[in-house]
Amino acid sequence: SLPPPPPPPVPGPNDIWINEVAWAGTVTSSGDRWLELLNRTDNAFPLDGLTLEISTSTNRVPLSGTIPARGYYLIEKREEATSIAGDLLYPFSLSFSGDSIRLFSSTTTIDEISSCLNWCSNGLSNPPTSMERLTQTTFGTNDPLIFSGFEQDGRQIRGTPKASNSVLHLVNQNNDVSSNLTLSLSNSPYLINNKTLNVLAGVTLTIE
Repeated sequence: SLPPPPPPPVPGPNDIWINEVAWAGTVTSSGDRWLELLNRTDNAFPLDGLTLEISTSTNRVPLSGTIPARGYYLIEKREEATSIAGDLLYPFSLSFSGDSIRLFSSTTTIDEISSCLNWCSNGLSNPPTSMERLTQTTFGTNDPLIFSGFEQDGRQIRGTPKASNSVLHLVNQNNDVSSNLTLSLSNSPYLINNKTLNVLAGVTLTIE
């Protein structure tokens, strides 16, 4: 007889990130909140058995389906929240004043965002703008020059559901380019933080 198939891969810590949080909803409706997960690996993961907990055990989102390799998983309160097809609809809640968010299995915490007042000033409530992940420990606010999809009333979403976060397109996270940097065509477009780009002496900036 044939050997049994191998078990599906199981995500470990930091394999999946809580990548983007529209905690204020959209201009159309503050109730149109959405969350995005990012698979940072080359393996697709089944999500059955994983849970997203928002601050308390009474505000949990049981996940299902699959997140593709290097892909996204979009959770919406209602399908009309964005023009991007969601992977899961669920009536979760997010606070304007901030929440902790934890993604976990029965044995492992995969990712976690600590609670801080007003989301540590990441994202906006007016106009509603998403909070985007930059690194494991840092976040930023969506730049509306880079967006994906539209709200129910047809205006552009101030966020990037199921697309690369706008903060990843910043040439300079601060104001200086302090080491050699190549801006590749494949990763364009690019944004300049504070509209000022200072290339330090001896540093080479290459634009393809």
